[in-house]
Amino acid sequence: MKQEGITLVELVIVIAIIGVLVMVTGFEINGWITRYRAETQVRGMYADMSSARQRAMHKNVQYLIVLSAKGYLICEDSNGNNSCDNPSETADSPVSRALSKDNLRFQINWNLSGSANTVVMDRKGMMSPVTPGGSSIWLVKPGAGPIWEPSEVDYDCLNIHETKLGMGKFNGIACQQK
Repeated sequence: MKQEGITLVELVIVIAIIGVLVMVTGFEINGWITRYRAETQVRGMYADMSSARQRAMHKNVQYLIVLSAKGYLICEDSNGNNSCDNPSETADSPVSRALSKDNLRFQINWNLSGSANTVVMDRKGMMSPVTPGGSSIWLVKPGAGPIWEPSEVDYDCLNIHETKLGMGKFNGIACQQK
């Protein structure tokens, strides 16, 4: 007598294999999502700072980027006194709201010259205060300290020199531009 179908043992084995594959894939996808989110934040910061720099040169006014642990404010400084003072470009203006970010997913840290928390972009596009070897703004890895493993993200920081801005990988001391 020939019977067709599957046994209970075969069914349990197939379900166990599917369960293991789902768990392994779930952990991989979570890593990819974290990587995507971190790199997206760095790219967004780079785009916002580049846009502010271009606006400073185009409008022939100074722009400021005021950093905080969970975000940054970008505004125009028309009289060069290092404070956001032009009513059309203050924190509540459409331009500032478009370029500024608060409540970032990953906390940021920086090593600007001195104890500064403000990057100044002058009329010529020059950035200051910058340490002699360049300054850095980097993402802080949640719950595990400031350094991401090389396999976790390709970009986790911005490298700031007087004349250029770039994305890179933070090594615990400085941003190594890629």
